[in-house]
Amino acid sequence: MYPILFTIGGFPIRFYGLITLLAISLATGVAYFLAKQDGRWHQHVIDIGIYAGAAGILGGRLWDVFFFDWDYYSHNLTEIFNVWQGGMA
Repeated sequence: MYPILFTIGGFPIRFYGLITLLAISLATGVAYFLAKQDGRWHQHVIDIGIYAGAAGILGGRLWDVFFFDWDYYSHNLTEIFNVWQGGMA
């Protein structure tokens, strides 16, 4: 399997990024549906899904940096947030 699905204007769309986007979107959609059936808090579920998705991606990256490859990143601090170079836990 190829890691890059296609490229838009020189920006590669990667397979794991698409799967992550689908997972966050589907989880938020299911949570919205269930909250709307319950009759409360459904107007906040979309915001919570966006914040939780961003926090999950950031937390996964920081987990990988600090627990698996800190020897490298301690000398290259500017590369900590380069998620396109791999290293998502």
